[in-house]
Amino acid sequence: MLIARVNSSTCVGLDATLIVLGLVVVVGCPFALTTLFIRRAKVEPLHWECRLQPLRQNKSRPSSLYGRLIQPYAAVVLHRAWKWYALSDTGRDLLKRSWVVLLEYRVLWFAALDSGMLVVIAVLAVVGGLDATDSSLCRSVVLVVLALTVCQMLLMLLLRPYTTLFSVVHGAVTLALTSLSIAAQIAFIVSSTTESPHLWLVKASAGCDLAVVGVTAVKMMFDSKDVVDAIRRRLNGNVGVYDSDHIPRDLSIMTLTLINADHDDALVVNYATQSSSTTSLSHRDVVEGSSASGMREDRVSYRSSSTTSSPCSPPMALRSHSAGNSFALSSSFHLERVNARFWDSNGTAHVLRGGEGGSGFVIDEVFDHRDAEM
Repeated sequence: MLIARVNSSTCVGLDATLIVLGLVVVVGCPFALTTLFIRRAKVEPLHWECRLQPLRQNKSRPSSLYGRLIQPYAAVVLHRAWKWYALSDTGRDLLKRSWVVLLEYRVLWFAALDSGMLVVIAVLAVVGGLDATDSSLCRSVVLVVLALTVCQMLLMLLLRPYTTLFSVVHGAVTLALTSLSIAAQIAFIVSSTTESPHLWLVKASAGCDLAVVGVTAVKMMFDSKDVVDAIRRRLNGNVGVYDSDHIPRDLSIMTLTLINADHDDALVVNYATQSSSTTSLSHRDVVEGSSASGMREDRVSYRSSSTTSSPCSPPMALRSHSAGNSFALSSSFHLERVNARFWDSNGTAHVLRGGEGGSGFVIDEVFDHRDAEM
């Protein structure tokens, strides 16, 4: 609209600036999302993937009324059920640059479709208002917009392209209210040709629009909280994507004392295990450690031999520094669960093969840091 009327504008400079900014937003966002989808489909399919993350069960009984009544439902609604993982160093840089989009979407082509749909609807709205005397043009454009919003809503409910249930509900409610508002506008346009137009349809359309604003404001509150949490993590130095150099938030850290069977040398390592995994041995690795004397630092990589473990599962690693035998780590696992994982039914410890010359590392002790802190 500004482009069509820029010659008759009394403030050409301001209108030109608004036109440039509008074109950047209108063209830039869909182009960037489409490029990301194409890059993921053709270049990066073997370097990063999206995985389902089951919700961890909180076994502790909350004492507050909020914890008993609201927190369980909030945890389900806000739980990020899908997370993207880097499978190699090649895809790690692109994953970092795209992290804002990947936190919200698990289906990338739907992100491009969503952004492009906004542009199409905006263009149709401008086209429908070019001739105020042509009611047939206005009705046709509004019907097309209604069909697009309904199709997008049905596609969203079918695919669930977002990483959280809250985002799916927000998107579906927003599109449903928008569709109702458009339908009310169509009904008013049709009824306005008669002698008694139904003005309540205008009020209904405005009410749906206000409801959309309210729902969007709630989503903005949660997004603002995520921004604050991200800034806090960056200031604390706890940043990164889910890959071989970072521990996801749903990992529990244990300390194991391993004994080199050939050299009788104790090796203390950090063990990262994914507590939300549905299998008992999937996605686990023994990662960086140091000798008991603190003079030698090794990296022991152990992947589970379980048949349920994915061959593309990235090793989980933790960057830490130790002085002697001192580690300040925490765990959410009970000692009994850990013993059941590392000892067979006969009480024999599992053996990890690694190190120089194929020496064996035998798990000698499992230490629960919660017991040390009590």
